[in-house]
Parts: sequence; structure tokens; C-alpha cells
Amino acid sequence: IPGGGAAGGVAAAAPGLGAPGTLNKARQIGGGKATGAQRNMPLGAEVKAARFYYLDQLALVACGPSLLVYSIAGREGSSPRALTSCAQSADLPRYRLAHRWSNRAQQLTDVAAPNDFLSPVVLIAASDKTLTAYDLHAGRPTLVLHMGELSGGGHSRPVRTVRLSPDASESQLLLTSANDSTVRLWDLRVGRSVRCFATHSNGHHAIGCAFSPCMRYVAVGGEGRHCTLYSLQQGTVVQTLGGHLDVVSDVAFHPRHPQLATACFDGRCRFWNNGGES
Repeated sequence: IPGGGAAGGVAAAAPGLGAPGTLNKARQIGGGKATGAQRNMPLGAEVKAARFYYLDQLALVACGPSLLVYSIAGREGSSPRALTSCAQSADLPRYRLAHRWSNRAQQLTDVAAPNDFLSPVVLIAASDKTLTAYDLHAGRPTLVLHMGELSGGGHSRPVRTVRLSPDASESQLLLTSANDSTVRLWDLRVGRSVRCFATHSNGHHAIGCAFSPCMRYVAVGGEGRHCTLYSLQQGTVVQTLGGHLDVVSDVAFHPRHPQLATACFDGRCRFWNNGGES
């Protein structure tokens, strides 16, 4: 479980094998001990996002204006599921900085990349209203979208959230949300926004959005104390899920069952079935 924060570090923790929800091992990235002949330097800036990547072999960290790519391995060396194996043994994962890429923006706001299959492309949102597709194999951006230059086809404010399609066959599709009360669907094959979802309210906070596993719906949080469920194909509202007392900050679909989880600033999570019942 990777977690960022304003303290300038990332905690990578493994869920305990005993009581559900306990954390039994954690390693701090960005200020730790030397690995091999090199020392990992302190991060020195707020971490806006942290994601596992490349079948858990890498960790992506959005820190200040930089994307940091850490290689993670147990004491037996690198493996596709290094963190999983370490969680079941006495070994803690070791890490080293493998790559750094810096943007001209003041701050990266989010980073997203597939972890269930191998892909060299990482999506990076920044405070200068750019959305960048970065190829780690090539070590350079392959596509940079400047929202202010898209003639109404982009966000009017910086992207705060990036979410990828859960379907590997649709890996070129992604969602972005911004504080302009819109969520946009992008197709990287054509390099533009192909649909806009704009019924929800979002002017102040970063809110989550998500594709449904069946790729028929898009769920979006909001500041109107409800979650909005849109039709992916039509862009119209299918249903609103209320009952929250504050901003709905994030949403997540169950990968196999018709269930949706919504998180709220009131400190509660709600779980919904396919009949819209909490």
C-alpha cells in the first residue's frame, strides 16, 4: 500500500497476515539507508501521488516537479511480486532511485500507470495544465497535452486526478478530473478529449473518478454530497448516489462484483450494490 504526504516521504506497507487491516511491515522511501553503493536522497518536497507500477517491481512518486521511479526488490533480488513475497517473510523490500524526470511546472498533481500488465507509458498531470504521456523505455515524453491550447477540448484548470481504464485492451483510454466541475475521457490514440462529464460540482477539492470494470459507466465524486454515475458512451447521468454529509472525495469499483465504494470528507465510506442501495 503506497502512501504519500506533505512530510516528504512515501510509506510502502504490506497488509498484515493476521488480523485484517493491520500493517506489519513498512519501509520509508526518500530518506532511508544506503542501498548498495548509493544512498537514496531525501525527497525534500510534498508527495502528491505514489503508485506501484510494472507488476510491483517499480514505485512511481510524484514529488514536487519531479517524477521519481524507484526499483523495489527483496533481499533475494527483483521479482514480479517482490512486495508480496516480502510481506510473507522477515525481509523488508529494499529500493533505489532508478530514474528521475522533471517538469517545468511547480508541482506534479497526479501520476497513473498500469500495474497489472507491462506498459512503458506513465501518465503525469501537472500544475501548469499539462497532461504528459511519458515513455520510460525511451526516457522521454511521447505526448504532451496543454489544456489551454485545446480550444475548449481540455480542462480550464489543472488536472488533479488521473485514472486509467481497467481493461488492458482499452489501455489508451483515461479519465481526468479538475476543479472546473468536469471529468474528461481521453483517447491517447487521437490525442484529445472525446467526452466530457459535467453534471457534478467540483471547484475546490481533488475528487476521484473511476471506470466500471464493464466499461459502461463512470463514477465521479463531488462537492454536492453525492456520487454521480454517468454512462460512458452517452455522457449522461444514470444515477446519483446520496446520503453523504460532505464532499465525496473518491470512488472505486469492485473489480469483479457489481459494487461501488465512495469515500467522504465526513470520515465514512459507503458501499453500493447494483440497485443503488447503500
